[in-house]
Amino acid sequence: MPNPHTPIRDAILELLGTRPEQGFRKADIRRALKIQSKEHSAAFREAFRSLLRAGAIAKHRRGHYALAAALELVSGQLTVNRRGFGFVATEGSDPDIFIPPKGIGGAMSGDHVLVALGESRDERGPAGTVRKVLERGHSVLTGQLSEQEGVRGVRPMRRELPDFIPLVWRQDEQPGDDVPPGEWVIVQIQPQTDLNDPLTALVVGRIAGGDSAAADLDAIVAEFELPEPYTEQEERDAKRIEPLDITREDCRELTTVTIDPDDAKDFDDALSVSPGDTPETVRIGVHIADVAAYVPTGGTLDAAARSRGLTIYLPGRTLPMLPTPLASDQCSLIEGRDRLAHSVFLEIERATGRILGSRRARTTINVNSRLTFAEVQALVDAEDKPEFPEDVAAVLADLTHLHGLIRRQRREDEQFLDLSVPEAKVVVTGDPVTVVDVVRTEAATAHAVVEEFMLAANVAVAEELVRTCLPGAFRVHEPPKPRETSEFARWCKEAFNLKVPSFQNRSRLNHFLAKLRTEPVGDIVTSSFLSTLQRAVYEGSCHPHFGLGKERYCHFTSPIRRYPDLLVHQQLWAHDQGETPLPQTDAADIAGRCTAAEKNGDQAFYAAVDRLKLRYVDTMIHGEADLVFEGTVARILPDAVLVYLPKLCLYGSISLSILHGWRSGRDRHTLRGPGKSYKCGNVTYVQIRRVDTVKGQLELQPVRPRI
Repeated sequence: MPNPHTPIRDAILELLGTRPEQGFRKADIRRALKIQSKEHSAAFREAFRSLLRAGAIAKHRRGHYALAAALELVSGQLTVNRRGFGFVATEGSDPDIFIPPKGIGGAMSGDHVLVALGESRDERGPAGTVRKVLERGHSVLTGQLSEQEGVRGVRPMRRELPDFIPLVWRQDEQPGDDVPPGEWVIVQIQPQTDLNDPLTALVVGRIAGGDSAAADLDAIVAEFELPEPYTEQEERDAKRIEPLDITREDCRELTTVTIDPDDAKDFDDALSVSPGDTPETVRIGVHIADVAAYVPTGGTLDAAARSRGLTIYLPGRTLPMLPTPLASDQCSLIEGRDRLAHSVFLEIERATGRILGSRRARTTINVNSRLTFAEVQALVDAEDKPEFPEDVAAVLADLTHLHGLIRRQRREDEQFLDLSVPEAKVVVTGDPVTVVDVVRTEAATAHAVVEEFMLAANVAVAEELVRTCLPGAFRVHEPPKPRETSEFARWCKEAFNLKVPSFQNRSRLNHFLAKLRTEPVGDIVTSSFLSTLQRAVYEGSCHPHFGLGKERYCHFTSPIRRYPDLLVHQQLWAHDQGETPLPQTDAADIAGRCTAAEKNGDQAFYAAVDRLKLRYVDTMIHGEADLVFEGTVARILPDAVLVYLPKLCLYGSISLSILHGWRSGRDRHTLRGPGKSYKCGNVTYVQIRRVDTVKGQLELQPVRPRI
């Protein structure tokens, strides 16, 4: 038996390190470590399996096990591109490993794999071959039953997974006709004895039948394991919650407004304007629903909210972080009702918009007017001005004026990345939901008015957390990786003849982004720019936010729908009351879990939006078979032309198989045909060839031979 102070896992690694190339048989390792008792045998088996799963050790020739590093094997997560090749992201700053199509075997996107490095390097970095799937990223998945060439199988919802996986059946079951094609089901990927064996799946559950938007939403909820709605009992219990007591300032005399979308049901922020400490200053009150008074740390409801992480909004379906009585009533800052708030008062210089200081307080407010973005935008545009009470109109005039000054000041001081990408909002109605329209929306000033003051409040709270050494969940955004930025710049130059400035020169970068708004390919390039940036995350310690150009930043202003905001409120409550807040380790763990929940929720949202857009397109073409869309050539792929449809903010593809005689040019950004050539950025006119609502993909065909 190894030294009792040395864990078995470490002892195995230490022993294998003595013979890095030859390794040991498993039985020899047991004998060398003197594993004899049942207790030690169980611990040895678990440690050995753990090392194999983690990719730290690997099976070598003649049944020997060796250190993976000695065998030039590395582990990481596989991402498979729709064109068949993949990349494995390893820990640390090492470049991703390129996996050619033949090297993927039976692995799937999302799998944690063991990779053997090859001697050659692809232009994108080191190349390798998948040797083993250590852990399935998607061992259970959602798909639609289908049949291809007489074989029953399932088409997984996720685009990055194989298009078709054959089904297998338990010995006591027969395929039968009880589960018809088109039904959404849950399947379990079956174990493979060899990585090159074909993938198969077993049906383990049924979700919904019918070719409908409602069935799509049910399938998305299942695939992304979105939280179940609160039970009726939990809703009743929430309605009986009484707020905790704390000293508050009475701010009900302030003229206070909320500004939200037309269909908003919970109101977690409001704004007020009042005189500052001097004639040269003005005080903006950013009033946030005091959810921590209703949901203290450590309770049953807190645990439920923490497990959800956030409210998930899908078209026609909302999965709230908090029970409805709290989210839409008791905590919500509803017009004309006294409400508990957690307020940040910003002292702002009238002439410049410079924020001179801030103060935080627990307050009681009464919202004078519930406004919509559309109403405020009408006021900004001076078109069809809505009639507001005099005091509300004065507050809006100050807010719209000051937001412009603050934004200009912030642009000079912080050089934030000014990003705005048009979106296509899916309009649904009814229960079950039906898609009735897709409306393209541009960034509006009304949204920016609210955003500026929320950003300022978030910064003020983050600075207080740092100053008082209070653990919280900070919003962190790392700079993009040099490899990603160089590939983006090369693509822009080759495909569209656009010169991208250095990402270190934020002024020139913002000038480039602003110019894109006037370019025909602006949507395409801006979208690609966003994908070049790293994802913002929540962390337990404070680090800069690259996109915003801020040194300290957290989320504070949406505690009804985001748990990191609620965590910050709870930590400040403990600080204000002289209680013990959660320690740094707990805050960091919660921050990580919230990051994962947010990423999953975003994936579910985009999956839903894409599929419901396609539902709408499918309806359109059935009503008008000759419908023509204007598009822009975005990329020339080896097997297809990717086309962007600005009206729908959707990408579709034209298969090269239907473009007879056309071939990709040497520069990979040109398609050459009989006597003609076309490049990325060309405008083209297309019709719909096929709508694939399972994979969320659109197949197009040119209206005429040219594209």
